[in-house]
Amino acid sequence: HISFSTVLCAYSKQETLDALAKAEVLLQQMLELYQSGMESVKPNVVSFSTVMNGFATLGEPESAERLLRELESLYHETGDPDFEPDIAAYNIVLLAWSKANQPDRATIMLQDIMERSSLVKPNS
Repeated sequence: HISFSTVLCAYSKQETLDALAKAEVLLQQMLELYQSGMESVKPNVVSFSTVMNGFATLGEPESAERLLRELESLYHETGDPDFEPDIAAYNIVLLAWSKANQPDRATIMLQDIMERSSLVKPNS
C-alpha cells in the first residue's frame, strides 16, 4: 500500500491532467485489486483525498466531487471506516468549487457538509 500511495502522491503533485488521470486509474486499480482479495493494496480516504486534492489544485472540481461521491458510496455499501469521508475530503471539494469561481456549487457543498454533520463535523 505504501508504494501505491507514494505513486498516487507523485502523480497528484505533478499538477497535470494527464498525471491525475493516471492517478485516478491507479486508484481504481487499487480498489479492484482489494475487492478481488488483495488486502495489502486497500485504498482509503487518504488515497482518495490525495487524488481529489490534485484535481482541486488544477481547478477540476467536478472530478474532485466525483471521487468524493465514489468514496461516500463505498462507505455506504461496506460500512468500512477506511472509506468514510472525513471533513478534509469535503473541504477539498468545497475549496475546489470556490477556486473554480462557482460559489453556488460551493454553497451546495457547504450545505452537504452541514447535512452530514452526524458523520462529519464542519469546521471553520
